[in-house]
Order: sequence, then structure tokens, then C-alpha cells
Amino acid sequence: MLNFIYNSAQLISWGFVLTLILTQEDLKAPSTWDIGHYWHEDQQFRKWLDIAQYMQFFDIVLSITGLSKSSVATVFVQILSRLLVLHCIFPHVEVGHYGIFMATICWAGTEVFRYSYYTLKQLGLADMNPLVVTAGVARYNGFLGYYPIGVSGELVCFYKCW
Repeated sequence: MLNFIYNSAQLISWGFVLTLILTQEDLKAPSTWDIGHYWHEDQQFRKWLDIAQYMQFFDIVLSITGLSKSSVATVFVQILSRLLVLHCIFPHVEVGHYGIFMATICWAGTEVFRYSYYTLKQLGLADMNPLVVTAGVARYNGFLGYYPIGVSGELVCFYKCW
């Protein structure tokens, strides 16, 4: 039950972050992308990104207690690396830079697929249910696109910050 509540809360928070990214007027045409306004402290996007990311500390608790099969070390490194980018790199990247968009849309997309799959599985839906199968395929194959694009966005931001 605890896992279900956590996974549902993560799905909602990351889904909201993804919705905030995708509904921005600036994103209607790639030539007008200006996502620098996302990064001001008073912006709703930044607040929801912080909430979603800090909620992932609970992944460490679930790993330590054995309620999750994830490795504590792997989860810890992933969370800390994202927090490093979130608080030490993004604030120093120039306004309007596409690297923040690349990284955050990949983070949000990956987590929406991940927590959709976990939530559906915990609802007890059969593995052959088309919704579970689709969520599983997205969960375990989405990284092929998301990781290279997301890491590239992070690296571009590191370079711009440097």
C-alpha cells in the first residue's frame, strides 16, 4: 500500500511537471523555444520540479527497507546527480538555453513512464493487459531515446556553466 501511494504521488508530480513543460506557449514552434523563464525561483515549474525530485529520496528509504528491488547505491547516486544538476548547474546557465529543456523533459518523461508502470502493476492488473504491456514497453525501452537526449542536455548545461 505504501508503494502504491508513493508511486501514485510520483506519477502525479512528474506528470504535472511534464504538463507544465508541454503546455508552454514557447514550445509551439521549435524556433521560439525559450525555456529560461522556467528557471526563475518564483515559477511554478521550478517548484514542481523540486517537489518531484525531492520526493525521490523516498526511493532510498524503500531500497534500504527492502520494499524496492533497486540498489541503494544506484538510487542514491542517481538522485544526488540530478540534485547537483538541478541546484548547482541549471541556475548558472543563461536564460533561454535549450539544455535545461532537454534534460528536464527527459527526466519527466522517463519518470512518468516509470511510475505509470509501477502504479498499474500495483493495481493488480494482469501482465497481459494492453495498458500494462504498453507502460512496460515504454518503461523499459524509453531510455533508448530519453537517456542520450537528457544526458546531452545536462552536459550542454555543464559546458555552458563552465
